[in-house]
Amino acid sequence: MHGIHWGDFPTWIAVFFAAVGGTVALIQLRQQGNVLKGEVERNKRRDELLDGQLSELRERALDRAREQAEHIVVVGWEHRAAWVRNNSGRPITKVAAGFVVPQPDGGVTTYHPSYWQEGVTLPLTASDDWFEGDAVKEVLPLGRQAMGHFEPDVPLDEEGWRLVRFDDDAGRRWQLDKYMHLEPAPDDSW
Repeated sequence: MHGIHWGDFPTWIAVFFAAVGGTVALIQLRQQGNVLKGEVERNKRRDELLDGQLSELRERALDRAREQAEHIVVVGWEHRAAWVRNNSGRPITKVAAGFVVPQPDGGVTTYHPSYWQEGVTLPLTASDDWFEGDAVKEVLPLGRQAMGHFEPDVPLDEEGWRLVRFDDDAGRRWQLDKYMHLEPAPDDSW
């Protein structure tokens, strides 16, 4: 009889164990894939959490950095002068005021005070200190105020930006506009 030869018993046992081993290997591979998918998902959630924490730390650091600068007040722009008061607990340095006028060619011209007067009260009196000949007030002690005087030929009645810039005691440069909007000052010449 010529029939199909189905092999011998040891071959069938080997095939059976190979099939079981292959099935076990596939199950383990699938489980490892699920473990890796779970690990990837946990890593994504951890990264999102860390990104949020880093963002919060950066915001806190900026808040701490702004703390002193937020106590500096531009009292006003009156009588051809910029009035600045240091309400912080530490001195500020390199106080500069500027009136920035746009030009027709797209550039700008910045006018600075010709001198500063420092005092304790407003209005400043003859007994207050005078610092003439410099557009920058080098140090404004805590609790003091200063007035930067602009020359009569400065066109303060034109459209422009009124800014006050200063360094906090950590050496960071800040600027305030006439609306008391506080921001880090750009890295330019004044």
